[in-house]
Amino acid sequence: MYPSRVDITEVGTRDGLQAEQQFVPTERKIELIAGFAAAGLRRIEATSFVSPRAVPQLADAAQVVAAARTLGPTIAALVPNAEGATRAVEADVDEMVVFISASESHSATNLNMSIDQAIAAVEPVAAIARDSGKVLRAAIAVAFGCPFEGDVPAATVSGIAGRLNSLGIGSLTLGDTAMSRQSAESCSRITRRCG
Repeated sequence: MYPSRVDITEVGTRDGLQAEQQFVPTERKIELIAGFAAAGLRRIEATSFVSPRAVPQLADAAQVVAAARTLGPTIAALVPNAEGATRAVEADVDEMVVFISASESHSATNLNMSIDQAIAAVEPVAAIARDSGKVLRAAIAVAFGCPFEGDVPAATVSGIAGRLNSLGIGSLTLGDTAMSRQSAESCSRITRRCG
């Protein structure tokens, strides 16, 4: 009943550091990634190619990717839009990652757009990934329940997955993004700036 293999993606230097107020030096981020690689992790979501003005903590995305690529693991980066995807390709990431919320409230809070708008924003990213030969992965946040809306119908998640699949997504992650409404609103203040 259990799979023969489990893939783990480390996201600490992206998700774990993006909200830090004090800039974590690039060298320290690279040391963390080197430690993850030494521990045997084979896929690392190292950073995000968001606007440096919106998230100054990740302004060194290209430098982090350049160093991380020498360490062995597959290096992925979150890309919020076509501009981020272009920068990610220039930095030579192995994989690009997009995310869509499964509820309208979460999408509005975190992406400042509807689900339909968010999927439409993936279309040019998918084209860039296809043209550059990069793997494009997607994550569906709040797939198992939303802090604003409660239960998310499986049909909604399935519909989003189908639409993403039609864009050429290489793999799909269902996110159990369960958190309190207060935590979600706090998180949204950070992620809303990423657009």
